[in-house]
Amino acid sequence: MAKITWHGPFKSVQPGDMINGAIASNCQPGTFTCPNWTITTTDQLSGATSPLSVSTWDQNYVRTFDWAFEGALEVEMYVPPVSQCTDYPPNGALTFASVALYDYNFNPISNPGWTFVPNYQGVDPQCWYGDGGQVPLPPTQLTLYYGLVASPAALNFGQHYTDQPPVYLTTTLTNHSTSQPATIVSIGQNLPGYFLVSGTSCGSTLGAGASCSITVEFDVADAPKGTDRATMAIVYQSNTTPPQPAQLNVPLVGTAVCRYNCFGPVGN
Repeated sequence: MAKITWHGPFKSVQPGDMINGAIASNCQPGTFTCPNWTITTTDQLSGATSPLSVSTWDQNYVRTFDWAFEGALEVEMYVPPVSQCTDYPPNGALTFASVALYDYNFNPISNPGWTFVPNYQGVDPQCWYGDGGQVPLPPTQLTLYYGLVASPAALNFGQHYTDQPPVYLTTTLTNHSTSQPATIVSIGQNLPGYFLVSGTSCGSTLGAGASCSITVEFDVADAPKGTDRATMAIVYQSNTTPPQPAQLNVPLVGTAVCRYNCFGPVGN
């Protein structure tokens, strides 16, 4: 049998784009073993499409689709090459959702029971891929994470008077990898004085599948009046060889408003 490879035209995408994939048999209805399928992916935001074509065909190769992929994140080694984890957008997630999946009797499958299969062992680069773990998702969805993920991804402290005590919020840092621990280099370096990392359960290493918490203080009395913004940088690296550096940015926002004499000392 000849070697068969499939490929589609490369298309540029942006964070937040929704990519839809469709596969349909070109044989008569009820034909379960079919040599001819139409497979197309479409960017729902830009409208760009990429139909799959066969580069080498063997008429003896007939595919029976008695299985289904929810989705896959693969390292592309063409141009431009992905040679290190920093070539990916930092700390991302891809959610795969099946809109219509049918069995051999053409009945819709409402709960496919998707599972995460880590097929990247021995492949470089390894970028701490993992599934959503305990994150609740609809039965037709599966989310693939890479890097460290903070939840919530941003901390909004809201509006407070400058004579009020500090406000505290906590985010949970999770390493969704099923195999790779991450070394925490620093958390919240160079934050302005009115934003402060007041406590954390994160140590120097965050194991595969592990989580830790980071509590941030918004010191309203010291904050400039108005809306204040900053970024809490979490710098880390993988325990691969060689280590891969990465940074997760958690936006911070809070508003300080004076209650009394806005032209005098705070609290007057």
